Amino acid sequence: MSGRVGDLSPKQAEKLKLFRERISDILTAEHDDHNLLRWLRARSFDLDKAEKMLRNHISFCKEWNIEYIVAEWKAPEVLEKHMIGGLFGEDKEGRPIYYEAYGSVDCKGIIYSSTKDDFVRYKLRICEAIYQRFEEQTKKHGRRIDNLTMILDLDQVGLSHLWMPFLNVYFDVLSKFEANYPETLYQCFVINAPSMVSVGYNLFKPFLSSDTRTKVKFFGGNYRSKLLEVISPDQLPKHYGGTMVDNGDPKCSDKIKYGGKVPKSYYLKELQLASSIHLKKETVASGAKLQIPLEVTVPSSALRWEFHTDKDDIAFGVYRKETTSDGSTRLVEILPSTRFTSHLVPESGLVECAQVGTYVAVFDNSFSWVKSKKVFYAVDIIPPDSTDAASSSKE
Repeated sequence: MSGRVGDLSPKQAEKLKLFRERISDILTAEHDDHNLLRWLRARSFDLDKAEKMLRNHISFCKEWNIEYIVAEWKAPEVLEKHMIGGLFGEDKEGRPIYYEAYGSVDCKGIIYSSTKDDFVRYKLRICEAIYQRFEEQTKKHGRRIDNLTMILDLDQVGLSHLWMPFLNVYFDVLSKFEANYPETLYQCFVINAPSMVSVGYNLFKPFLSSDTRTKVKFFGGNYRSKLLEVISPDQLPKHYGGTMVDNGDPKCSDKIKYGGKVPKSYYLKELQLASSIHLKKETVASGAKLQIPLEVTVPSSALRWEFHTDKDDIAFGVYRKETTSDGSTRLVEILPSTRFTSHLVPESGLVECAQVGTYVAVFDNSFSWVKSKKVFYAVDIIPPDSTDAASSSKE
């Protein structure tokens, strides 16, 4: 049984009755059977866990003053103009569609131009707008609609989109979404997925429930026929293979925001250094290099790094050890050594390690014959996901 109204087993129906009794002190008009079953399904009809989840949600709404966010809060202009996402159209079952073009967001610009709390409020307002759309779609179609189809566009995604300060904020939002808006996602199409999607997906997986992970499907550039299987052409922007335009715009960008570069005039603060609490510390002497070897045992893993310097710039690159025909070893360039102003901007990213073997992350201060550099860093290896994204359909 699906655990939805009209499709309950006798045991599930009994659990619903008991759940209503246990939370009678917090029930409101919105807590109909559809709503309560959402919390029960999210916790596999475990009454204790479902009750805890719902009570935590009510506390969360008070803590963040959700009513104020929905009715009165004004988002900073930079978020309104340069964040991504939007609700547009419906799928063939009447579910609203939410789009997010992750490759067009300026991660560093958003972090430097807004506070974390405002970022969270902005995302929570979107969540509430989605639930408002559920009500509208329910009235429109005369049947309960309480989940959505999502299209996540990874076109133009690069290393800059895996910048950890931005991802840390994004992960926090994901955690809040999973804990407070359960059973919202029906299906998610990840389109224009790059070859390293399984590595990037590994970063997000810990913040997604096992049920949510099963709803995510990956596609490369030939995704249009897949979308048209579940979305009518007149409900899909022309940019994504449908026929819909908005004021002549095939991307329908009045409804779907595509971000873009954030002007530095929006920056709220000087570029702040990342926290050093979880980072190792080494001093690279003038004219010297710091080499950090890492073993890759699974092909298509990724080497991830995060670092900043106390003062002045330093160069960073990634290499693979290779044995030559005469038995000696050499370093083969994987990521060219580049000087970074890491005393101003914390740097992070990852690079694919296509082959197994020993890789070396190198902090290079050989260009400086006077100054040593204090480096705060973390480097590690992320294996590809062999069971989820890596095995999903990529066309």
